[in-house]
Amino acid sequence: MRSDLGDFAAGASQPRWVAQVLSGLCRAWPLQGQFMVTFAHAVGNHFGQWLSPSWQFLNPQVQQDTAAQLTLPRYSSVLLGLAVSVAEANLWAAVTDPARASALNNLSCRLSDQNTVIANARSLSIARQSVYLYRRLAKKSPSTYLPDLAGTLSNFAERLSERHESSSRAEALRIANEALLIFRKLAANQRPEFRRNIARTLHNLANVLSRQRGDPALSAALIAVTESVAIYRALEAGSPSKYSPDLAMSLNSLANRLSEQSPTAQGAAALDAARESVEIRRRLAQKRRFEYLPSLALSLNTFANCLFDFGEAGDRAKALNAAREAVGIYALLYSQVQSAFEHNFGVASRSLIRIANEQGLDGQAEWQRVIDSLRGAAE
Repeated sequence: MRSDLGDFAAGASQPRWVAQVLSGLCRAWPLQGQFMVTFAHAVGNHFGQWLSPSWQFLNPQVQQDTAAQLTLPRYSSVLLGLAVSVAEANLWAAVTDPARASALNNLSCRLSDQNTVIANARSLSIARQSVYLYRRLAKKSPSTYLPDLAGTLSNFAERLSERHESSSRAEALRIANEALLIFRKLAANQRPEFRRNIARTLHNLANVLSRQRGDPALSAALIAVTESVAIYRALEAGSPSKYSPDLAMSLNSLANRLSEQSPTAQGAAALDAARESVEIRRRLAQKRRFEYLPSLALSLNTFANCLFDFGEAGDRAKALNAAREAVGIYALLYSQVQSAFEHNFGVASRSLIRIANEQGLDGQAEWQRVIDSLRGAAE
């Protein structure tokens, strides 16, 4: 344990029990780390908020040894900071090029989950390093490293497309297509296990295309995500528990891509896709709340907008309820991890205000009513 733990508590004018809790967690990490992570993911922020600060007081060698033994969920709203710290420890411990390339890609994904300007910039830079290493490895041993290269290229392309420069988005489109071509070739060589990779890369490609300008790019994005949904639906039919999250993800993207079409003749299809995404993610969130609650809120916001824009006259009240639920979830998440959910909370809030205002209600008052109800429940 680092010697500055006591100084931290004293310097921050924290109660003595704070240092005692952190000290106890530091001692527990080497032997009880996996239990603590699993428990935090299950019970939420009240315990999870202590894990990341306690990790910072472990010495680097203990961090590396402990990180090697941990299995974190792919996503957990209560473990975002810890997931980055563990990924950094695994990177420090990596000594070979394959290990470093894998650790870099994992760290890039964990940083992207934090969804802040600084974290996204780091994620992009680290993804570029991972791509460089995997390209070098794939030249020496294509059969071993081409799948890893393609997966890293797909992630890198989506990160790159989030930048506003047209040159970055053009590069992102080229890289996403390169990733898709690799996976299609791998699947063609009697390797059907790569169908999931193709579907995910098509989903990422659709996101990259949607950030380009012009109707041709939007049409291409719709074609890509439609194929992604078709593949995931076929996979989900054979293994629902494994592929339902992927299907819900692509259905939400499909709803957004359909909504972008001009004229919006496919509004009914967008509404159906959004509704199905909500239904799947609601079932998932009931079982694993802190893993799927953020994605449920994302789908609810899409569903609310589709209901309002493309539904029948009687659907407008349902749209308002869906928008309220999305804001309520994001407000809860924002109160726990402000930086990671600030953007999506803002997007959902604007949707709620728009939907309320266009129904002749006071949108700001509707938003405040949701926030007040959450405060009342907390008290």
